[in-house]
This record gives sequence, structure tokens and C-alpha cells, in this order.
Amino acid sequence: MEVTDPGTPPAPVGAVRSRLKVSAGAALPIVTVFVWLCLLYAWEAWGNFAPWLNSDEFERAQLSRAVASTAHEAWRGVPYPFDSLYVYLIAPAWWLHDTAQAYGVAKAIGVAAMTSVVFPTYALARTLVSRNWALFAAAGAALIPALAYSSMLLLETVAYPWATLCVFLVARALVTRRPAWIASAVGACLVAPLIRSQLSVLVAGAVAGAALFWFTGEGGRRLRRNWTRRHWIGFAVVAVCAAVLLDVVGTHESHVWSLTTRSYRRQMVEYGLRSAGALTIGLGVLPTIAGLTALARARREPRSRERRAFTSLLVAMLVSFWVYAAAKSAYISTLGLTEFVERNLIYLAPLFFIGTALVLERRRPAVLPLLAATGLVLYLVTTTPYHMDIPVFFDAPGLAVLPGLHRWLGLTAGGAKALLVTLTLGSAALLLFLRYGPRRAAAVAAAVAAGVVLCWNAYGEISFARQAHEVASAQLDAMPRPLDWVDHAVPHGTQVTYLGQSIDDPYDVLQLEFWNRSLQHIWSTDGTAPGPGPTLTPDIAATDGELAPSAGVDYMVADSGVTPVGRVLERKIHRGGRGVRTWTLLHITPPLRLRQTIDGVYPDGWGKPTTALNQFSLPSPAPAVVRVHVFRTGAAHRYRATVRVTLGTLTLAGPPGARTPAIATVIAKQTLQVPRNLDHEFVLQAPPPPFRVETSVTPFPHDRDPRIGDPRDLGANVEYSVKPAS
Repeated sequence: MEVTDPGTPPAPVGAVRSRLKVSAGAALPIVTVFVWLCLLYAWEAWGNFAPWLNSDEFERAQLSRAVASTAHEAWRGVPYPFDSLYVYLIAPAWWLHDTAQAYGVAKAIGVAAMTSVVFPTYALARTLVSRNWALFAAAGAALIPALAYSSMLLLETVAYPWATLCVFLVARALVTRRPAWIASAVGACLVAPLIRSQLSVLVAGAVAGAALFWFTGEGGRRLRRNWTRRHWIGFAVVAVCAAVLLDVVGTHESHVWSLTTRSYRRQMVEYGLRSAGALTIGLGVLPTIAGLTALARARREPRSRERRAFTSLLVAMLVSFWVYAAAKSAYISTLGLTEFVERNLIYLAPLFFIGTALVLERRRPAVLPLLAATGLVLYLVTTTPYHMDIPVFFDAPGLAVLPGLHRWLGLTAGGAKALLVTLTLGSAALLLFLRYGPRRAAAVAAAVAAGVVLCWNAYGEISFARQAHEVASAQLDAMPRPLDWVDHAVPHGTQVTYLGQSIDDPYDVLQLEFWNRSLQHIWSTDGTAPGPGPTLTPDIAATDGELAPSAGVDYMVADSGVTPVGRVLERKIHRGGRGVRTWTLLHITPPLRLRQTIDGVYPDGWGKPTTALNQFSLPSPAPAVVRVHVFRTGAAHRYRATVRVTLGTLTLAGPPGARTPAIATVIAKQTLQVPRNLDHEFVLQAPPPPFRVETSVTPFPHDRDPRIGDPRDLGANVEYSVKPAS
């Protein structure tokens, strides 16, 4: 039997305690960075009062709410294929009944998740640099302008730190060759595309990085030891064939890749470089130059597996993510959208900051790579459009620093170019000074440069977040209060349908849907219902206004110009940028029928050249009159106008499923011609319903008179009313 001296404490316990103390002390600085940044971004999230990005945020809200309710993803009640693990991560937030509280929790999850990028960045940096410089790299990775995404319902909140974790695990697997690290790296890389599909590029980069690591290591050197020129030529041929094979596979699997590589190669290069330029500007220029310079090992720098793993992965990730961004930017430009996709390059930022920390600490940059990197960056910052007039360029958050400086200091586009050129040349001069200057002065210069870079990134992030909050607040300010008024007015668990028309601003409807979870279906009479998610244009099944489908529609929010038959529960006024909308919540009287619709009139009162009133029924059989008030305001009143009002019985034209109201028999016509100052009210005796009134007005030449300032094809302000005859 083994006996232990009671006066002597067991050595293993003391050793464990000692190691725990050392580990806790080592972790305290990075945990402190994480906590303080979480507090900053939590404060920003608190100031972000509503989602505002269509379709990303509203789509993720729909999918995660469906997961919270049914454990399955769905769009407005329609099953949706698997999208991302992110929607499952934030789904528990929606178990809270109060939408504002649930939204706050979802944002908090995003803040904690995205800020956690500091941990894998720090861990990877510590394999190459000292603790202080690793802290710089971690802080930089968590201060880039794209961290403003943390308070939004976006996949990047999880994808960004996860991609960095994957790079760290792959690097450790390459360096240690231990099964545990290898299994962790493989598992993390396989999970990455489940968070965001774009991260399949990361898997390709990891494989390419591992191959490059082997090729530049002992195994590759043994293979190449006796190679002749013929071997190198053969190797080049094999590499070209492999590239062609990858292109063929990509063409077969991806429509985007097929289209862009066949028809938009120039745009791929141009827009890919613009996206890289936006990232460079957002990072503060120096990290890109230093990160690229770090690819080359200085002459006296000792070799290490850690250094080679980092370099191999940086090269592979640069190529993989840039090619993806180039193809995507070229593709979306064909859709009339932005030519910037910097958000697809932000995954390179932690690697650039680690490379910067490496160069600033060792202060021996290789001169030729430094000059080459400076030339490339100089090209990027001078050819990338700055878009100073767009305060929130969502796909290019790195550009936010320039509009921020414009608002603060009055920076112009020319001044921005001069500033960026100065930063580029100054960064190159700094790195040369680190190599050739006095050691103590070089150390001070490196520390100052690191501080300036962090401040630049923080300013860009705050500037982007501030402007994003203003956009969200502008959308929310026009909404009626309380925001969840529909949920308050109907029984819990009830499904409500929205029915609108002439919806020229989708955010009104999307905000209404987001804050009222009972609003499950979005319909319109004219096909203008906004996504994301399925929409429906119901068919008018009969001349009494009956709609199909109608099953399950017990409650409805009707927009201006749409009047269903039912009991009014509540009315709310929405004052948006394009006029006033009236939202009416009704308990439908079955079957679902329309009483009245008004076609062609926008919320601000302006009508298209042809508008119409469709009266399917009246609330009482008493005689009624129809009043049509036609007038013009602003600069449009100067123009001649011819107005024709036609009253007739209503019929339905078109095939079943696409029937629209039309005049069957004309009952009355009135015509008015005025040289200017159109302002007239037509009064007609209403026949028994259903009937239709059509009003046509000569369009005014808005395209020739800049004073009008409205690009819509308009006729006049038109107001319809049907009232009992006095």
C-alpha cells in the first residue's frame, strides 16, 4: 500500500495550481480586450433601434423566428431549405414574447460572437510574435469597420470569427501534425460552409495552404532536389491542367463562375481590385502593405514551421478569397447592384494584422517585397472609387472612414486621394525606417504606427455604425407607435395578412412585419409586395370583390387604397418619405371580399396618368355620389392638362388567376381641358355596385423640367370618394 506523507502537499496539485495561475494571468489581457470591445459594440447595438438592410436582416429574422417556433426554417410560413447555423444560434432570442427584447438579445449574441475574433487571432499571432504585438493584432482584427455588422442580424457576426478560428486550427495542425489538431481543423473547416456558404472558399484555401506548406518544406525540397528544367516545365504543365480542371468544375457547379469567367473577365479584375482597395482603405493602408511584405522572409530571419504555415495560409487565403470576391462583384454588377464586395474580403483582415505585427516587431522587412506591396497598394487607393456621397456603403464598410472625415473635416474626394497616397508612401517610409533606423527610435515609431492604425480602424467602424443607425432610425421614425400594435390588437397566435398596393418603399412593410410577429403573409393587389419571402397577388374571383385564396384569412392589415369587408379594429397613420399611408386592421367578415380599391395613386397623393376607383359593394343601399378631385401642385401646375373621367359598370377581364377590374358598359363621361393650374372636382351619380371610375390625365414633362424633381410617370393628384347623396 502506497503511503503519502501528510506534512507534504501533493506535488501534482501544486503544479496544477501554478499552471492555472500562469494561464489565467496570460489570458487576462486578451479577455480584457474582448470585454472592452464587447462593451463598445453593445453600446452601438443599443443605439441601433431596428433592422434596416434588405434582404439580409429581414430574411434572417424570418428564418430564425421560424426555427424558434417550429425548429425548422421557413419564409412567411413556407418551408425553406437549410440556410445557416447562425439562424439556429439566434433562434432562442425569439422565445421572448416582447419583440424589442428579443431583438436586443439577438444583437447581443452577434456582438459577443463577432468580437470573439480576438481569441483565434491572438492565438495564431502568439505563434509568431510576442504577447503585446499579438494583442495589437487581435485588437485590430476586432476594430475593422466591418465590426459594425456586429449589431445587425447578419451571417458575418459568426462567419468572421469562425473563419479565423479555422485558419488558426489549420496552422496548428500543419505545425504540430498531432491528430487532435488535425481533427479539429478538419471539423471546423467542414462546419464553416454551414455558417456561410461563401466559406467553402476557406476550405479550398486551407487545402491549398496545406499543399503549399508541404511543397515549401522538407518533403517538397526532397522532391525537388534533383529536378531539372524539364521537371519544372512538367510541373508547370500539371499546375495549368489542374487550374483548367478546377475551372471546368467551377463552371459546371456555379452559374456565377461560369458567367463571369466567360463574359466578364475584365470586370472580375477591375471590381475585385476595387473591393481589395476598399478593404485596404478601411484597414488604414499600413496593414495591407505590411501584411503583403510579411509574405517574404527577411534574409536573417530564422526559419520555423510556424512562419511557413502562416505564410502558406496567407498566400492561399489571399488567392481564394480574392478570386471569389472578384467573381461575385462582377456578377452582381450585371444585376445593377454594387461593384464592391469588400464584405467578402474581411476574412483576410486578421491575417493582415498578424503580418503587420510580425513586421513591426521584427523590424526587418524585405525591401523588394515592400516596394512591390507599396506599388500595388498605391494603385488600389488611387483607382478605387471613394463614394464620398454614400455615408453607408454596406458592402464596402472600409470606405466609411472617408465620408466620416468629410462630415468632420470637410474632406473632398481630391483630399481623400491625397491623404491615401500620403498614407501609402508614409507607410513604406516607416517600414524602411524600421529596417535602417536606430533601434530605439524604430521601436517607438512601430508603436506609434500601431496606435494610429487602431485609431483609424476604430474611427471607420464608429462612422459606419453611426450612419447605419441613422438609416435605421429614419425608417423607424415614420412607423406608428407602438411598433407592435398589430400584435396587441389580435389574439395571441393569430395569423394576420397584409394587403397593399403601389408599394414603392418596401421598408414600410418590412418594418411592420418585423415588429408584429402575427403578420405572417404579405399580399398586394398589383404585385408590388416586397420580399424577402414569398408574396401573393390574390385573384378577384367575382365582381362582388371576393378574393381567392381566402381560407384562413381572419385578420387583415389593409393599406391605403384597399378596403376589405370587415370590422375595423384599429387604424394607424404612417408618415413616410413618399407620403402618408393609412394602415387599417380589420376582423374579416367571411368570405374575404374587397369593398373598394383605388388603382394607380401613390401614398403621396400623386397618380399615374391613368387611375381608377373600383367599387365592388357599398355599406348601404342608399343612393351615393362619386367625387373625383384632380389637381396639380408645385411646378407641375404650369402645364396644360386634359382630364377624362369615365364611369361604368365593373367586369373582370383576363384569365382565372389573373383577373383585373375593367369597365363593361360606359354610363357617363366627363372631359376637362385647362391651360394651367389644374384643380377640379368631378361629381357623378353612382350606379348600383359594382362599378368602376377611370380617370386619365395628360402626363406632364417631368423629364424636361428639373424643378419638378420627380422621375415617376405622373398625371396629377387624384382623390376619390364615394359618399351618400345629400
